Amino acid sequence: AKLLGQNPSFPNFQNVNAHKKKRSHRKTHGKIGFAQMAKHIGQAWKKLDDCTQSLFEAEAQKDKARYIKEIQEYNAEIKSRKET
Repeated sequence: AKLLGQNPSFPNFQNVNAHKKKRSHRKTHGKIGFAQMAKHIGQAWKKLDDCTQSLFEAEAQKDKARYIKEIQEYNAEIKSRKET
């Protein structure tokens, strides 16, 4: 039996991406890292009073309901396209 790398119909998977150059590390803007930003946002959220938090949460619930409706409409449209 031939091994995968020896059979011309199956490429040697180690060499499939050999022609691509490895992406160099992207430099950040140097102001704040992602983890530090997440901590800062979490601390700011904890400092908000309950009334303000409830306003944001209500807005998030409305936006989530809108998103679910749009996804359902999109999926229905895709399904109808497949049936025709």
